[in-house]
Amino acid sequence: MEVTAPDGAFYLWVDTHGDAQQIAEQLVIDHGVAVGPGPAFGPSGKSAIRLALASSEADLTEGIRRIINSGLIE
Repeated sequence: MEVTAPDGAFYLWVDTHGDAQQIAEQLVIDHGVAVGPGPAFGPSGKSAIRLALASSEADLTEGIRRIINSGLIE
C-alpha cells in the first residue's frame, strides 16, 4: 500500500492504483470502512482514498486490517 504522510494534518492519502470512487464505495458497503474518495478533493485525487486518523488506535488498526483484507488495494 502506497501512503503519503501528512505535513501537519491528521489524514493519510493512499494510492489505490485504481478507481478510488468505486473502491471507497466498496469499502463502506462490503467491509464497513468509511474513507474519503480522492476525487471529492480534486482531479489529482482520482486514484487515492483519504484516511482520517482521528480515531482510537484500535479502530484505526481494525480499519486498516479490513482495507488490506479487502484485496481492493495493492
